[in-house]
Amino acid sequence: MERRDFDYYEARARYVKLEDITSDENNAEILRRLRDHSLDMLTIAGYYGHGHFVVCEGDDFGWLGYFIGKSKCLGYLRIYSLGEGEGQNIEALIEGINRNRSIGSIYIRTDLGDVNFRNLTPFFRNNHRLAQLDLSFEVGLECAQSIAVTLSESQCQSLKKITIEDSNLSDEGLTGIATALRTYPHLSVLSLENNSIGLMGCIALGETMRGWETSNLKVLDLDGNNIGDQGLQALAAGITNTKLEELYLSGNLITAVGLRSLSEYFQSESCRLKILNVLTNAFGDEGAVALAEGLMGNESLTSLHLSEESVGLECAQSIAFVLDENRCQSLESLRFEDCNLGEDGFAVIATALRTYSQLEELHLQNNNIGLTGCTALADTLRGWGASNLKHLDLDGNGIDDQGLQTLAAGITNTKLEELFLSDNLITAVGLRSMSDYFQSESCCLKTLNVLRNDFGDEGAVALADILMGNKSLTSLHLSEESGITDVGWAAFSKLLCDPSSIKSTYHSNHIIKTIGEYEMPRTPFNIRRYLDLNELLDRRHAAIHKILKSHPDLDMEPFFQWKLKLLPAVINWFQSARSRMVANDLIGESIQRQRQNLQSRELSALYKFVRGMPALTVISYWQQQVINIQARRRRLDVEEETAWVRLGGRPRDEGNVEFIQIGAKRMRQE
Repeated sequence: MERRDFDYYEARARYVKLEDITSDENNAEILRRLRDHSLDMLTIAGYYGHGHFVVCEGDDFGWLGYFIGKSKCLGYLRIYSLGEGEGQNIEALIEGINRNRSIGSIYIRTDLGDVNFRNLTPFFRNNHRLAQLDLSFEVGLECAQSIAVTLSESQCQSLKKITIEDSNLSDEGLTGIATALRTYPHLSVLSLENNSIGLMGCIALGETMRGWETSNLKVLDLDGNNIGDQGLQALAAGITNTKLEELYLSGNLITAVGLRSLSEYFQSESCRLKILNVLTNAFGDEGAVALAEGLMGNESLTSLHLSEESVGLECAQSIAFVLDENRCQSLESLRFEDCNLGEDGFAVIATALRTYSQLEELHLQNNNIGLTGCTALADTLRGWGASNLKHLDLDGNGIDDQGLQTLAAGITNTKLEELFLSDNLITAVGLRSMSDYFQSESCCLKTLNVLRNDFGDEGAVALADILMGNKSLTSLHLSEESGITDVGWAAFSKLLCDPSSIKSTYHSNHIIKTIGEYEMPRTPFNIRRYLDLNELLDRRHAAIHKILKSHPDLDMEPFFQWKLKLLPAVINWFQSARSRMVANDLIGESIQRQRQNLQSRELSALYKFVRGMPALTVISYWQQQVINIQARRRRLDVEEETAWVRLGGRPRDEGNVEFIQIGAKRMRQE
């Protein structure tokens, strides 16, 4: 296609029909919204999706670039793929992006080519709203050099976040980019997850951070980068010069030697680190001890995430000693994942946590804590006078019924919102031990995860029983491995909608929205229907819809005790149901059919209500009329007597009747 500049599109934009210049109606609609300044997010992709601009043929690129350049409200540009239009007038697209001044975030998942990326320099230099650059594609050395040149020449002062993830960025490639970042001390987030930056990259990045006079860097993500001890030592000198709050070093090659190089930083008064993530680093007991000793005296850390294949008892005792001595009141999240702490190892750590009632998250997946660990944890939870714990993860810990019974007593003392108990040995007996907790008014639990516990139908029935009347739980996650059959699912169906009586239906569970696996692929349709009702409607309206569906012939006799006082409530009840009509896929009828059915049910209920008490209806009407007449007579007598008194106490006679009536009238007006 011939090269067309901005003036070409400018001259034709006023009268051109968008349908004639694009490959399909979807693209025309996106251009229309760009032209009208009503589109704030744009995705360029090689496949059709919601809001995707797909370049197929013709001059899609050219017109798209023109309208991007003219847009005043486009804030987020995502380039997933250039599709079949790759190479077709891409220069016009680049020119349009360069002219734009509204984009605040640009996300690129496809290689634009070395030249084209470098040609974006005017965009980075002149767009003062640009705050975020995300790159996620194979970044070779030449592409990395183009990125470095663009950043160096543009010196974009508004840019606050740079992400280059899953890009196979080499140490040599990062060296150039890190050098370019020496003029970016205002950067607050640098994420380089899953690359291969190695030692050279760490040295270059450390020198860049050390060269910043005043640094705003708060988040540094270096997960999965083959960083060894030397690399971490090179980084440590630069990190001390930042205001870092989050440091991610998981999936690297760090040992105790590297962790000790951070001790001086951890213990310095300038350290502001809140989150330290060192998951899946094979540093062994020695590394865990080095890390624990390095954190001695630190008062900034709020989250410590540690994962190691095996932590021995000696190491656990060292960690417990540091926790007990340090008593870091800032710590809010503690994560020991896949550490195989064992019963005795975790018991000493749990004991050390008795002074950490401020903890909000405790992750203990795959540690085999057993009964001894459960007992120690329960004692700790019970000893917290006022607990802030909201998330407790005990997946894969060999917890049986006795262990869960022990835990139940401690959990009642928390504000727990999420409890994970998957991959354990729990049966119906253990689940029933949680009944008092779920039935209590203090229960705040929203998510319960019991995946891959083989408790069968008995466990399902136990869960349904303990959740009857619960007012907090919204998600119950269980899996096919739990061995639930139709019997267990029937218990959950009754939990959600008990059709035995209107009262039972009303008191069913209208809170829970998920039962089963996360996408509920195996949850029976009738149960998903009730869960969808709970999701879409509040408790009151969900109850109304379930009652109307489960009780086609409403018995009005139980309501006669309230006489006619209930009649307005009945009318309002049906009106409310009509106003909250739900989608037809929930109850298997069209919206029009639902409305007609509700109207018929309303008339039928009112007819039964009045027909069932005709004498009461008539008597009530005439009794009210008599009461009104008597009240009116008493009011007139009082008015006349008062007027007579105003006449000076003269006897009432035929001569002053008119005067009395006039006086009474004046009194009413007053």
